[in-house]
Amino acid sequence: MRIYSGNMRGEKYLGNKRKLEIHDLDNEKSLCLVNNIVFAKQDVPFNSLNEARKQQYKNCSYCIGNLNR
Repeated sequence: MRIYSGNMRGEKYLGNKRKLEIHDLDNEKSLCLVNNIVFAKQDVPFNSLNEARKQQYKNCSYCIGNLNR
């Protein structure tokens, strides 16, 4: 589900800057703990996976899959 709090303004991808992990909010799973990431102020918005990967973010294995780990 898209998020409009913290640093997020409806972007499709949320990065966890502490773990350098990227989440797909259109395919979010309960194990992603996205709300905890936003609450801890570790959220980084991304519009594309390419953008996140350029910054060394890795896929969340729950909502994206671990194809690039």
